[in-house]
Amino acid sequence: MGCCLSILSLLRPVEAEELPEEEQYHNFKDIVKDADDKSDLLQRVRSGGIYLDNKRMKYWVDESGSNCFMFFARSLSITWDADEQYWNWIPSNESGEEDVEVACLKDVCWLEVQRGFDLSLLSPNVNYEVVFILTMKDFSHGWHNIVTLVLQRPDNTRHEQKLNLNPEKLKGHWEEVRVGEFNSGNSTGSVRFALFDTESEQWKGGLVIKGVVVRPVRTGSA
Repeated sequence: MGCCLSILSLLRPVEAEELPEEEQYHNFKDIVKDADDKSDLLQRVRSGGIYLDNKRMKYWVDESGSNCFMFFARSLSITWDADEQYWNWIPSNESGEEDVEVACLKDVCWLEVQRGFDLSLLSPNVNYEVVFILTMKDFSHGWHNIVTLVLQRPDNTRHEQKLNLNPEKLKGHWEEVRVGEFNSGNSTGSVRFALFDTESEQWKGGLVIKGVVVRPVRTGSA
């Protein structure tokens, strides 16, 4: 009996090593069904990421193996984004990264950007944060009033904050604007986030939205 146990204990580490790598990442196979390029998926998910749904999203895993996502502007619900009177869609030309479309605000008084997503995309029992990636054009105007950032968590609690988007701080680079954080729990349920100014009636322009990152909370995040 003791001999059998010894043999089994020697086999277990080998069996663990033989576990297919794609099964180490939560819902990997289902997520990459929408990959724009299905070559070298395991290599790209760890370095650079995988574009999904015609570059509307990007998927990668961090050093801990937790799922991360970028929801590009084309995947967000942006009020009047199809009307060229209010929004332009322009390419984002960044060194080392493929071009994606970003949303450039020309002029609106009703600003509303939002999206929901299913927690099945995310690794279980991980503290995640939601972060808008924004910049401002030189012609920016009308940002005298605050905007509202909202995160509707899986337990239906709501985190809301007010923020003054300072054009001078945002010009010339992509800035991270944090919405809030939540725990993914057992990866069931959904999350919703939003950025809006629907009450001030102040016309505003020059904001550029690249998208929203959902990633594990970084050490030291407030």
